[in-house]
Amino acid sequence: DVDPSTNSDIRAKLAFTDLSALGGKYSGGLTAEATIKGPAEAREIALTATGNGLGIGQADVDRIIGGQSDLSLSLVQKGTVIELRDFALKNGQVTLDAQGAATDSGRIITLSSRLRDMALLAPGFPGPLTLDGQIAQTASGYDLDLKASGPGNTKATIAGTAAADFSTADLRIDGGA
Repeated sequence: DVDPSTNSDIRAKLAFTDLSALGGKYSGGLTAEATIKGPAEAREIALTATGNGLGIGQADVDRIIGGQSDLSLSLVQKGTVIELRDFALKNGQVTLDAQGAATDSGRIITLSSRLRDMALLAPGFPGPLTLDGQIAQTASGYDLDLKASGPGNTKATIAGTAAADFSTADLRIDGGA
């Protein structure tokens, strides 16, 4: 057994200059740095990464992740539980930000995302697509409260609950253009 008060201080750097070496239709390059610090009951985990010319061989996805993508992730480990603090993904097409926080009844993630041009996925439907809101973990599962907006003044709200194992969901989805 490891003493839970034992401090960790681990740092790693990764450089994949040519992801095609992984096989499949992967392309581009990726550099990343990771750190793990602190005792097991309050360990901080951080990751930063930059991708250039990324591709997975799916045209719709490759149009979004090509160019330079920057990612940062901050987590905290409390015993066997890993909690999100912050997540950010940014490139010329997409931004995604999420913050996690502990509450009295569980955890909550607040997110904000934006696709610069929906026409990348649906030709003839130009304009930004956004999704913002919160997902809360409760004793019985998850509470969702999300809002989306898109081209042509399209709007949608998604609210409701889902079981912890996603076997059931009670969602209300409203929208219009």
